[in-house]
Amino acid sequence: AMNLGTGIGVYAALLKAKGHGLIFPGTKASYNSLIEATSAPMIARMMEWLAGKQGSREGDKVSGEAFNAVNGEVTRWRCVWPHLARHLGMEPVPPPEDGSPAATVKELVGGDENAKLWVSLCEEQGLQATELADVLPIPFLHAVLNR
Repeated sequence: AMNLGTGIGVYAALLKAKGHGLIFPGTKASYNSLIEATSAPMIARMMEWLAGKQGSREGDKVSGEAFNAVNGEVTRWRCVWPHLARHLGMEPVPPPEDGSPAATVKELVGGDENAKLWVSLCEEQGLQATELADVLPIPFLHAVLNR
């Protein structure tokens, strides 16, 4: 599942369990670039609209059409990441100042050892048991955080 919130949450939980700060696993350019996200209420309204269009007049159908829905507000990871880290009780760790590559999500929290850690975190926190690969979309996070 390509869910940014869940992915970052799982990533952060694993880093915190390992005693790390919230390491930004992307480039300095991405950290400083403009980003936008869509709120859950906006997505819900979009889905309601889309559901209402199905089965309506032939000219109004949106089946097979690509579209985007965004709030229109922009920010930068450098503004969001420190707040997110503090909210999670972690220290924010920005990408290297010299522009060298940061460690990737896969390098930081991928692999069998982290999959076992995730199982133990689920047990400790009373979470539904899930496979790490099902809740940590590594390629998606890499793409979003390395634009």
